[in-house]
Amino acid sequence: MKTGLRMFACTLPVLLLSMPAAAQSLPVISAGARLAANCAACHGTHGVTDGAALPALAGQDQGVLLAALKAFQSGARPGTIMPQIAKGYTDQQLAQLAEFFAAQPAVPTAAQQQQRGSVAASGEAQAVPPMAAKPHGRLP
Repeated sequence: MKTGLRMFACTLPVLLLSMPAAAQSLPVISAGARLAANCAACHGTHGVTDGAALPALAGQDQGVLLAALKAFQSGARPGTIMPQIAKGYTDQQLAQLAEFFAAQPAVPTAAQQQQRGSVAASGEAQAVPPMAAKPHGRLP
């Protein structure tokens, strides 16, 4: 029994001293990134969707995103689920979400790439801007 206590007493300081080093090695995750994890199920990881059903949020203008989120929150903008979701966030959290998604690189979806590919085959590739191929790709 005394040996066990002695061993515990000797290893406890080592464990306690090693904890701050382990905590310092963890990556820093912004508040916006933490909040955006809730959006991934519908809008994709980092706001990159695949398909035309939902708008991609990545690379959108921060002010436009924030205005849309606040419009959902106030009920000024109708939606199926977004008004209920937006009401659960503070103004500061909505701003963090808008900042996070605006900072993400805009990545054309497979549907956009396919449409551009068909346009490129017809010789009109210059006429299709990267995000314009998806009719609801930009939040008004």
